Amino acid sequence: MKETFRVVVDSSEYTFSGAHFLVFGAGEATEPLHGHDYRVKVEVVGPVDPLTGWVVDFLELQAILLQNVRPLDQKILLPKLSPYLKIDQQDGSIDIKAPDRSWSLPTTDCLILPIQATTTELIARHLALTIHGDLVARCSASFESLEVTLEESGGFRASCRLEDAD
Repeated sequence: MKETFRVVVDSSEYTFSGAHFLVFGAGEATEPLHGHDYRVKVEVVGPVDPLTGWVVDFLELQAILLQNVRPLDQKILLPKLSPYLKIDQQDGSIDIKAPDRSWSLPTTDCLILPIQATTTELIARHLALTIHGDLVARCSASFESLEVTLEESGGFRASCRLEDAD
C-alpha cells in the first residue's frame, strides 16, 4: 500500500493586501481599481523522507511562502501579459492604458506580475509556480503535488495545483 502525506501551511499570518482591476476584453468595461485582503494556503503532498521523517520542513515552507507573499503586500497588482493593457514605465511612474480608462501611478506602489489578468486564479498560479521553484531550489524534498489556495475575501477562493509529471 502506498502512503501519501499532506503538509498544510495555513495561517492568518500568510496574507497580503493588494489592489487590482480586471479588463473584460477589447472594447469592454474595466473594473474600478479596488483591493482585497488576500489569504494564502499551501499544501504539499508526497512521501515522508526516511531520513528526515517529513515531506517538507514546515519552517522552510513557511519561509518560502512568506518570501513570495510579502512583495505583493500593499501593492497595485498589474498583469504584464494582458492583451488589453498598455503598461509603460518611466521616470518613477507607471502609465497604464485600458480600453476605457488610464492611470499614472508611482512605480513603488505597483508590482507587475507575469500573468494575463490579476484574477484570483492566475495570482494563485503565479504563487504556486514561484513557491514550487523555490522549494525545488532550496529543499531536497520529493513531492507529488503542490497546491496554493488564494482567498480574496471571505468564502471566495481559487486554487492552483501543480502535479509531478511522472
